[in-house]
Amino acid sequence: MIVYTYKAKPPRVGLEDAELQFRLRLQYKNDLIGIERRRRQMDEAAQQSVCPALAAAAKAARQAEAEVEALVQTMAAQRAKTRRRAADAPEGLAEAKARRKAAWEAEAAAAGPVRGPVRPPAEGCLGGAAPQGRRKKKAKAGFHAFGWDQGKGLFVCAQCSHAAPPAVPPGEKWSELSELRALMHQATLAAQRAAREKASKAGLYWANYQRADEAVQRMAGPELPRFRQPSFDEDGDEDGETAIHPANGGKVVTVAQVLQGTTEVWLQRCSYEEYLGPELLARRAAAGRPTVAPHRGGARGRAPVKEYALCHLRVGSEGRAPRWLVLPICLHRPLPPGAILKWAWARRFRGRWSVQFVLDARPAARSESRAAGRVAIDLSWRPVQGGIRVAFWVDDQGKSGQVLCPDSVIERLRKADGSRATADKEFDLARGVVGKFLATIDEWPDWLRLSGAEHLAKWKSPRRLSHLITLLRQHRLPGDESLLATLDRWYPAHERPHGAGPVSWERQARHLREDCDRGARSKSERTRRELYNRFAAWIARTYQEEVVLENLVLTDFATRRPTPEQGAQTEDAALRRLRTLAAPSLLRLAVVNAVEREGGKITKLPAAFTSRDCPDCGHRNPPSTDLLVVCENCGVMEDCDKRAGRNLLAAAATTPGAQVPAAGRDLVEVVEESSAVV
Repeated sequence: MIVYTYKAKPPRVGLEDAELQFRLRLQYKNDLIGIERRRRQMDEAAQQSVCPALAAAAKAARQAEAEVEALVQTMAAQRAKTRRRAADAPEGLAEAKARRKAAWEAEAAAAGPVRGPVRPPAEGCLGGAAPQGRRKKKAKAGFHAFGWDQGKGLFVCAQCSHAAPPAVPPGEKWSELSELRALMHQATLAAQRAAREKASKAGLYWANYQRADEAVQRMAGPELPRFRQPSFDEDGDEDGETAIHPANGGKVVTVAQVLQGTTEVWLQRCSYEEYLGPELLARRAAAGRPTVAPHRGGARGRAPVKEYALCHLRVGSEGRAPRWLVLPICLHRPLPPGAILKWAWARRFRGRWSVQFVLDARPAARSESRAAGRVAIDLSWRPVQGGIRVAFWVDDQGKSGQVLCPDSVIERLRKADGSRATADKEFDLARGVVGKFLATIDEWPDWLRLSGAEHLAKWKSPRRLSHLITLLRQHRLPGDESLLATLDRWYPAHERPHGAGPVSWERQARHLREDCDRGARSKSERTRRELYNRFAAWIARTYQEEVVLENLVLTDFATRRPTPEQGAQTEDAALRRLRTLAAPSLLRLAVVNAVEREGGKITKLPAAFTSRDCPDCGHRNPPSTDLLVVCENCGVMEDCDKRAGRNLLAAAATTPGAQVPAAGRDLVEVVEESSAVV
């Protein structure tokens, strides 16, 4: 699956219908969350009624967890106060962790009578591969459709009727608990059907409650799922999403059909003037800005650089006719005509609209006449002249090169980090000023108590503080003149360039977060993503025979932290910052997607010792952090990343059966990395 994302302008038609879908979907999702909470609570009560000893053990385990959490929070507060990770652990933390471990073991022992049977191994089962739609990792691990037969007391395969006893038999009270769970399951299904009928009568489009169902099903954690609160932007517009699902029921809808128009989605090609709209055209003309689309090479007679379209998404029905949400979008990257559309949705987040298409792009059929070649790509995040080296490639013809995340992108990301740090610092100061004033108020009015201002010191959201300041302006309090004057003149005129007037805290906070932080960051991330996508497309078109990647688990680097004795300012911390700025996992994902589209092959090989072994003589050198390394045995000096690429290429040629199709998304474990550095 490949997701295409396009920024959109505000809707031309259907804004009220879309906002109605936002509210109904959130309400339906909260109804499902309430049902799931009640189901878990009833299940816990059923376990405790069947096995009373489990209740006391669970209570003791929760108390032990709370004790450890309180000590950890104390240590975190001390580290935040001293700005160091080397703060000493509080007294009693080791003993509390030991008590927590003992409580967990006691809870597991108490849950023995109600523990279910353990699935047996798949040996002797003739069921074959996993059912359609199962993840490939489960299929490789020997997944089979075993189901528990209560009457026989055996696991029975649904594909070949092979029966096998459980690896561990169930507890003596598990059958009694299973009967209660069956009744609770029927009650849960009835409640879910009632919630769906209620949402459908209110006008919720069916694809939106499918998305809500999937979101609630993913809430599988030890804690109870929390109800979702609506979020709003600075102008009071609610964030939300409305979706369509053309592939429901096994239907096949291609991108070519979407361009022609279907009953659920339609991409209508339009001109640049139609994309801008009359209001924006008038404003651009009044400001002296161009009102015609840019053309390639600056020639007016050539084709425009980008294509534009009006995206029609169905958000409801009026009888049998669809009700449309129409969004102007810029098709900066054309959709593949032969791809199959699975999902599409429009999203408004913090006042900005976007449209996403989830496509099933089948691998292209390989042709013998296409160019063949082999290449190895070594990922890194090494600072070099001109930027950060994200990867180094070496092919079987002796050619090599590097992929840089340029200094211009890095500087914009660092500037966005600085803007966020400044905004956080100013937020802390403004929160302190407001909190100091509220401490002088003896009797709080109802609107102030309902705002939750008694917990102001724990607030993390500038939007929430801005809303409280707005309430203070609307409902004046005695003695608030000095506070409001301070907030209105947060930045005096002499601190602003060009003689501009004073600026309030709300306006400056919005400017730092929206323009300096989010705007600069999103622009830099788009530039970086486009750079990686172009490199990946070139790799996929040029090297059809094999693309060799390191079997590098980037989550190990993302979760690795320095020890308290090292402190925060270590070389590891600097390397983590470079990795976050370069985002090598995005480059690897782009390469895998591009090779998948072109029908190529990918080889995964271990990354151990690839930069230490000399490809000329085979000698294993000691580890080094230098860019240029010299072999101790033969004296050859070369780039360490090039050495790693040569070793990967040689290992792929001598490793039998290392090639795997690139169509599996599980070839790489993708780490979603944000360019924001805390």
